[in-house]
Amino acid sequence: TPSNSSAASDVYKRQVKEFFMHMHHHNTGGIAIDSYACNSRLRHISAGFKAGFSMLLLLFCIFADHPVISVLLILFAASVTVFLGGIPLHDYLSVLGIPVFFVLLGGIAIAVDLSLQPTGDFYLNLFFCYLCVTYAGILKAFFLMLKVFGAVSCMFLMTLSTPSHELFSVLHLSLIHISEPTRRVVI
Repeated sequence: TPSNSSAASDVYKRQVKEFFMHMHHHNTGGIAIDSYACNSRLRHISAGFKAGFSMLLLLFCIFADHPVISVLLILFAASVTVFLGGIPLHDYLSVLGIPVFFVLLGGIAIAVDLSLQPTGDFYLNLFFCYLCVTYAGILKAFFLMLKVFGAVSCMFLMTLSTPSHELFSVLHLSLIHISEPTRRVVI
């Protein structure tokens, strides 16, 4: 029944909030992304709206598959998070710096090839093979890295403005709504 679902949802919200408050009080280390969300000026906007909006931006970034779209989404998400949300630019860039290492490694892996023959626009003899790079490979890696940063920026727009317990509640409620049509009452 709807009242049972609502009561279960309230209990779940309380448990998730208590869990994160417990973690926060015991200083579990790492960057306290949730503290940015709790202090964001966008905190009071519906968590469901922010999650849905961020997901739409993320999908747009992925499926548009254009570097200009990726750059515009990076700038849009950063502007909303910093100027409207009130997150200091330095802090935003610090948080955005977390995935930089992984994105750069992925970009290098895409841009560089190994070959038994010297091919490409640049190559380096490693004695047993050649490390080869092409302009096309560099461009492909660069565009992919822009797309990844566009997607990450969309996710940070959501996570830096919505406390984690609210995000978990949105996820929990969306799973309930997805699974409700499959439930059957057995008498």
